[in-house]
Amino acid sequence: MGDFDNWKDKYLGYVDKVISYIPYRRVAEWKAFGLDPLPKVSKPEGILQRIKDLYAMLAIRLVFTFVSMLPVLVIGGALVLLYSIILFGIPLIFVAAALGIMVLSWILSPVFTLLYCLVEYAIAKLLGGKGDYNTHFNAAVASSLAAFSFELPLLAVYIPVAWLTFVPCLGYLMMFISFPISLLMMAIGLYGIYLRFICIRQLHDLTSGKSAAVVILPIVLIFILMLVLILLFYASIFAFMLSLPMAAAGAAVGAGAGGASP
Repeated sequence: MGDFDNWKDKYLGYVDKVISYIPYRRVAEWKAFGLDPLPKVSKPEGILQRIKDLYAMLAIRLVFTFVSMLPVLVIGGALVLLYSIILFGIPLIFVAAALGIMVLSWILSPVFTLLYCLVEYAIAKLLGGKGDYNTHFNAAVASSLAAFSFELPLLAVYIPVAWLTFVPCLGYLMMFISFPISLLMMAIGLYGIYLRFICIRQLHDLTSGKSAAVVILPIVLIFILMLVLILLFYASIFAFMLSLPMAAAGAAVGAGAGGASP
């Protein structure tokens, strides 16, 4: 455990260093919640404050993503400009539509979080949970924010890795380096789920099994919903493609019958 504690303290030092460069000072509070969540569960922030925190988290992640993707954006921007000149601006329409969808999803993200937490809260109440929605929402969002704060050094390290991916002969090496970064991010994401679990267990006074059900069931429901939507999407495409030859055959029969008539 000594070596693990040393590595943990060193990594948390990196977290603090990255946080010191972020102007949104509440990020330090996100980290503090992740290290000691249970005493803070019964002292919830307001829902509007947590929505503001969500927007701040999305903005910070967007900055890291934008910087890491600068080579892609520069090369892709040049290609889009070339294609728009050749194809009279048609690609720009698709780019504008994609950007519009991204902006809309960014704006509506806290709304989706509110609804997701509402589903969690309903399941908790069905299982005998005692907490109120404000406390539940606060704990769930705070767990996600805490996990994000722990990801900050990895997001910073990924920037040069993403840039060097486009350097000849170094791209494959960077792929090997990015793999452990992805594993660490996944581990931090799992820790965020664990934070959610222990907070729900305390604030709703549920057993560990019921608390796990509150955390897992919404994920399963969303997975099933997405699967159904994907199947419906491909079924509609298949039906459309199947209707084309049938319509063509019907038109051919109609034309033949019209030509055969006196």
